[in-house]
Amino acid sequence: MAVADYNYCFTYTDVGCNGIVSDGGVFQNCSLYPALENGLLPEGYCLVGDNAFPLKTYLIKPYNSVPLTKEEKIFNYRLSRARRIVENSFGILVSRFRIFEKKVACKLSTVDKIVKACCALHNWLCKSDSKTYLTLGSVDEERIDIGELIPGRWRSEVTQM
Repeated sequence: MAVADYNYCFTYTDVGCNGIVSDGGVFQNCSLYPALENGLLPEGYCLVGDNAFPLKTYLIKPYNSVPLTKEEKIFNYRLSRARRIVENSFGILVSRFRIFEKKVACKLSTVDKIVKACCALHNWLCKSDSKTYLTLGSVDEERIDIGELIPGRWRSEVTQM
């Protein structure tokens, strides 16, 4: 599980959970959960998630009623734009650190360390050399004037996730 900021940096990562556990289950068992329950985020701030997550005062997710009203569709669209940040962050990470293109052949505890190290290096590169690391076109961009999403280059660079 990961939380990313608007600069594509990971602000929280929880690595090592079994892949069979649901996103909501991982969230409720991570170290961030109790802190959020106890008011970690300042008023007016929240996390965004998908339908796998529980609706909380600090965590918003899309409407899933059928049919959706026009306002709910607009809300879901804007929420999906915000969620694209973490998707792009992971995509950039995988496209830059090619170790993630296939199964990592080492102990699970070592895999956890590799993932954490790559996340830390990703953050450092985003902050220290973003013009080289996050080049124009590397992340999804939206052409609001024509209502078109232009996929980031990482989407064609990543062969397997």
